[in-house]
Amino acid sequence: MRVGEELTVDLSGVGHLCLRPSLRCALELDRREGGFPKLIRDLQDHSLTATCAVLRAAGEDHPFLESKVLTTGLPRLSPGLLHLVLCCAGLDIEADDDPREAGQPIAFRRFLLDLYGKGTGWLGWTPEVTLDATPAEIILAVKGRVQLVNAIFGSEPAKAKQPADLAKRFRAVFGAFGTRKKDHDA
Repeated sequence: MRVGEELTVDLSGVGHLCLRPSLRCALELDRREGGFPKLIRDLQDHSLTATCAVLRAAGEDHPFLESKVLTTGLPRLSPGLLHLVLCCAGLDIEADDDPREAGQPIAFRRFLLDLYGKGTGWLGWTPEVTLDATPAEIILAVKGRVQLVNAIFGSEPAKAKQPADLAKRFRAVFGAFGTRKKDHDA
C-alpha cells in the first residue's frame, strides 16, 4: 500500500466508498473476538458480520448496511476488504522487504499499541493524528525520524562480533550435556 492511499469499494445504493486503513480502524478490528486471524478467515468465508464490521471500523455506517452489502454481494466486496485488513495490519503487499527480517514476533495488539506510542512519542503527533494515520505511514515516518536523528547525531557503526575463545565455546556446548573435563592425573 502506498502512503496516503485509500481503498475504494462499490456498495449498492451508496456508491464508491473510500476506506482508509487507519490505526484507529486496526485497533477497532483487533478488538473483535478472535482478532485479525479470525477476521481474515471470516472475510474469506464471505461473512456478512465480518464484512459489516470492517466497513463500520473504516467509518462507513449506513442505514440498512447489511442489506446493501448483501445486494452488492459478499464475494465482490471480500477482496477489497481483505486488502484493507492487511493494510491495517501494516503489511505492504507490494514491498520488497523480507518479513523475516522484521525481528522478533510480538502480539498483534502490542504491535498496534507500539505504533501508537511511536506516533505520539517519537514523532510527537497528537493522538488524533496518530489514530488517523495508517500503520504504513507511521512505520515510514519512524524510519524517517531515525534517519534524521542518525544524520544529526551520527550513527554508531555496528561492532563486529569477536570470535569466542574455543575453550569457552567447547565448555558452553558440552556443559549443557553435563560433560566434565577429566584430569589426566587420576
